[in-house]
Amino acid sequence: MMDRIRNNETVEQRRRVLKGALGASTVLTLGYGGSAAAASIGCVKNTYIEETPPANGNQFSWTDPAAMTGVDEWAWSKVDVWECSGNVGGVPDTDFEGFSLDNGINWYRVPAVVGEAPTLIALATKKSSQSPAYPKTAWVLAYFDANGNFVGNYPAITMRTEQNTPLEGSCLASVNPNAKSGFTYGG
Repeated sequence: MMDRIRNNETVEQRRRVLKGALGASTVLTLGYGGSAAAASIGCVKNTYIEETPPANGNQFSWTDPAAMTGVDEWAWSKVDVWECSGNVGGVPDTDFEGFSLDNGINWYRVPAVVGEAPTLIALATKKSSQSPAYPKTAWVLAYFDANGNFVGNYPAITMRTEQNTPLEGSCLASVNPNAKSGFTYGG
């Protein structure tokens, strides 16, 4: 009879020890994933508040970003430049070089001077007959949200905000590796 009581006490003591051990292990530490997430958030925030604009402030470029002289690796989108026609400066049916970010709904006139912004030309169209020189290739800066999701291109987005910021390839890869493809990096 005495052995049975001791055996029950031993089982009860083991249960209490196990319950205590499980209760004490509720403090969790974040491993690599937690620190990577914090670094990613910091990467986007640093990009947003960074003083140096991509490509020295030129967000439209005829030069392939990979060939730019800068050391940064900003994400750029390739655009095709076509012969277009529209009301430019109050003159209807004026020919100009332009590109579209939305499959031909809106057309932007390519800037005549490096560093100027492309101009949205209302009701413009791509000319139906193109010379063999078209399309030409140019690049516009890509913008992303805090989660690394693509939100649009310059000049539809013209400046950094907390929800729209350019990102470098390394930052984009740490925030959203799946969004890194489809862009050219440089500048």
